[in-house]
Amino acid sequence: MGEPTETDLLEESLQKDGTLGRVNGEIRAAVMTVLNRNYENNEPPKIPEETKLINELLREYLSWNGYLYTEQILAA
Repeated sequence: MGEPTETDLLEESLQKDGTLGRVNGEIRAAVMTVLNRNYENNEPPKIPEETKLINELLREYLSWNGYLYTEQILAA
């Protein structure tokens, strides 16, 4: 291929410093929030207690490691 374009260099820079991943996480969290609002009128499926416990442990792990946007996706 040829020389990298300015867009390629910008994307690489944003990816290296974590900005691109953070923004993608924020967008996913916002999309999940909107989708969940649409389903609030419907009764959610019953979640077994074991699954709730596992989900909470995963959320704590993600939060503890600083994966805040990933944790928000799981919470949604």
